[in-house]
Formats: sequence, C-alpha cells, structure tokens
Amino acid sequence: MMVVSIEDICAIGVDAWNGFVGRHPLASVYHREEWHRVIEKTYGYRGSYCVLYRDNRIKAALPFVKVNRLPLKKRLIAYPYSDACDPLVDTSDELDAVIGKIEEYRNAAGIAPAEIRTYRLNGNIPGFVLDGRPKYYNFVLDLSSGDKERIFRSFHKDCVQRGIRKGRTYPVDVVEGTTFEDMRRFYDLHVRTRKRHGVPPQPLRFFRNLWEVLYPSKTLSLLLARVDGTPAAGVVLLKFKDTVYYKFAAAERRYLVKRPNHLLIWRIVEDALREGYSYLDFGRTFVGDEGLMRWKARWGTVPRRFEYLHPVDYPESRFTHEGNKTNRLLSRILKRTPGFWLRLSGELFYRYLA
Repeated sequence: MMVVSIEDICAIGVDAWNGFVGRHPLASVYHREEWHRVIEKTYGYRGSYCVLYRDNRIKAALPFVKVNRLPLKKRLIAYPYSDACDPLVDTSDELDAVIGKIEEYRNAAGIAPAEIRTYRLNGNIPGFVLDGRPKYYNFVLDLSSGDKERIFRSFHKDCVQRGIRKGRTYPVDVVEGTTFEDMRRFYDLHVRTRKRHGVPPQPLRFFRNLWEVLYPSKTLSLLLARVDGTPAAGVVLLKFKDTVYYKFAAAERRYLVKRPNHLLIWRIVEDALREGYSYLDFGRTFVGDEGLMRWKARWGTVPRRFEYLHPVDYPESRFTHEGNKTNRLLSRILKRTPGFWLRLSGELFYRYLA
C-alpha cells in the first residue's frame, strides 16, 4: 500500500531518513539531516519532508522549507541554501505523487509557488518549467581512475599545472583546521573575499553550526594555506558518499601571486584520492561570472547544468537571480561597505537570501 504524507524529522526518525538518503542514487549532501539541522539552527527554517511510503518503508521523498524571501511572501524551496536538492524518486509515478502532495500542501496553506532545485533530473518535473534566470552550472572533476598523474595532466597546462609548480616555490604550507578558531580564521578571509565580490557574508553562527554539527562526523573538513604562518586562503569541504564538495573558498588578495588556491585544490585532490573518493564537486557557478567559470573549467572538470524550476502558471519575473539590476546595484554598494557593516548585513538579511 502506498501512502504519501508531509512530516517532520521527528516523525520519520533521523536514522531512517539518513539511511534512505544514503541508499538513494540521486541523493547529495544537501539531503542529509545534518545539513538541514545547520540551516534550522542558523536561520530558524525547519525542514518538512514529503515522504512516500510503501509497506511502511520510505520509497521516495523530497525535503523542503517554508521561507520568508524578500520581497515575496512565504514560499517553498527544496532546499534553501543548497546548490540542488533533487526529488529522491525511482519512477515517474513516484515523482507525480510527491510533487502532487507538495502542491496540495502549498495550496492549502496559501503559500507562494515552490522552487525546486534539480541537478540529476534535468528539470523533468510535471507541472514545472525552468524559471527565467540565467542558468547555473557546477563543475565536477572525475577522480575515479585513482591515477594522480593522469588527473594532473588533465589540468590546463599554463594556468593550473604551472600555478601548482609555482606555488611550491613559495613558503606556503597547507594545513588542516582542527578547531573552531581555525574556522574563525577562515571566516575572516571569507568576509574580505565576499566584500571584494560585493555580496554579503553568511553570519558567523552559520560556520559555527557547520563546525559543531558536521565536523564531529567527518563530513566536513577545513584546509588553510598559510604564508609564513599567516592564513592566505582557505576552503571548507563537505563530504558525502563518493563526492567531496568544494563548498566555501576564500583568499587574501595580496597573497594570490603565491598561488595558495592552486596548492589548496591540489591538496584536496591528493586527499580525496587517498581517502577513496571518486568526484570533486566545485559547486554552483553563475554563468554571468565568466572568470570563475573559466577557472573551474581549467581543472579538467565536466560542466553540468542546474535547473531551478517553478510552476507553469507562475510568472517567471517574480524570481530573482544574481544578474538582475537590483543585485548589481547592491553589489556595488557592498564593495564599498566597511567590514563591520558588511558582517551586520549578513547577520540581519542573509536569512532572506535562501
């Protein structure tokens, strides 16, 4: 017998949910209960789960959150602050049942239409179409060969291979962060990097929650590149199944000539190969950021498209994206905002940027 219901994690059980996620081929780190717990502790958004049971076992599901997103009223996102969160289904009938239940729930609650962020389903969700935003891509480096030299040769010869070799000639050492103080050092770099790009930083409590929830289970790691003992660059990694996720990166501009980012990524590759991972996911990239697109493409990666979907009968213009005029104006303002006020903007407003 098939039953579809909307539940919270207490009703499902953390072990039952994570067990299902761990077995499903479409699952990513963004489906894990621990990731959802970080979002809830930081922004107050509690996850809901549309679950299809058959014979009292979870067979399909999609987690989502009701968010407050300026200037819109409450709406559903699967899943906020996540690159993608595909419906975990095996058949089209399961997909129809899950999406139908979510739409029924949304209509009954009077909430604005859902946004579903897909990656592996390629946008094939009944009743939903691509929104009007420019597309996002991610770039994935295949490590499954296990051949470090072959992987190195796949990198761009001048921009990457030479950069790694050049970085080795400087007094740059890459170390693993083992305390929250190391994460705080990364956060200082992160704020300065976000300022350069004209975007608000996540609040410090987000990184504290990441550390407290994910680090003990070894699903998060932190690497710092230091020049004469001073943090020059850093990266926060998430790990799930066969994939390492290059989630947050930051660097001090004055040290870029010493190629700390090159050394960090090469260290990530070496560690991932030693630990048996098959893929390095470089994360979501806005197509309008041509420099970042080129940088990630030069690491021997394969680009894949993210699809953000909305219901057929909902106006595309209601959805915002990184390239619109308002965001470009805000970016220019934030680049000139002093550090204290920039951090405060993240503390006050980041919960509306889901």
